[in-house]
Amino acid sequence: MERFWARAMALAAILLGGATPPAQAADSIKVGEYLRPGQYLRSASGAFFASIRGDGKFVVVKGFDESDHYGELWGTGAGRGSSRGFFAVLQTDGNFCTYAGKNREDRDYEIFCSMTRPPGSGEYFLVLQNDGNLAVYRGRPGAVGGVVWHADKTEKVTWPVKPTGKRIVKVKQTSSERVNSARGVVAFRSLAPNTSHSEIALDYKGATQKWDFMPDTTVRAANGRGGCWVLSQGENVDFEKCGGGSKAQMGWFYQASDQTLRRKDRKGCVKVDGHDLMFNDRTGARSQECAKWEFQ
Repeated sequence: MERFWARAMALAAILLGGATPPAQAADSIKVGEYLRPGQYLRSASGAFFASIRGDGKFVVVKGFDESDHYGELWGTGAGRGSSRGFFAVLQTDGNFCTYAGKNREDRDYEIFCSMTRPPGSGEYFLVLQNDGNLAVYRGRPGAVGGVVWHADKTEKVTWPVKPTGKRIVKVKQTSSERVNSARGVVAFRSLAPNTSHSEIALDYKGATQKWDFMPDTTVRAANGRGGCWVLSQGENVDFEKCGGGSKAQMGWFYQASDQTLRRKDRKGCVKVDGHDLMFNDRTGARSQECAKWEFQ
């Protein structure tokens, strides 16, 4: 039902001369969808975001959002000013363009278009890839045709990344490692009915728990349970009620360059001991004990 209403709203917006952007920061837009200042594309990895700024400049930025960024990767020129704002749109001919004005039917002037000779009417989508490259493809996500245009600007991720609303899944690292079809999803496991905290553990039975990496460097359950990761005195990663500015709850981040979960106040990373998550502060020759993670 939600998908039906979302599509109905998008169609109504197109008929009225504009199209809605993704409801949340997605990694792609389809033909006819707009981005306006304050709306974002975000790579699936969470390492890059893209937006049109208040001066009409469209940029790809290294980082998660405006509160957590590490410089521009690619950008267009800025506009000459407009009392009616700016927007970016993927057009029906496959051209990705930015304009001053209200929408394509009521615009003041063009700022940027990706191609001087676009391929023509068809099905296209614009995507911000995990390497930072902004690209237009034929087809749709999940049914990709050939590339039509790309910014040709990429960068290896070496900065902390903040995924949001994703399952944290352990990556199989060796051929002998037993990770079944559930692939080891991070979930919370109650220690006892009346305890104030729970254990964080790998669940191989298809757990669907999703997590938010917050600006205050806490990791919180995304299902409204209202709990945070905490580093216990025994170096276990546990789950307890958020609050109080606890240093043991703060400082978590994902390092995309080596796919590890780390803390800002400690050397080392999260490892797996059986089903339990532990903090490994060994370095050097034992650093291979760090577990690797991906987000789904």
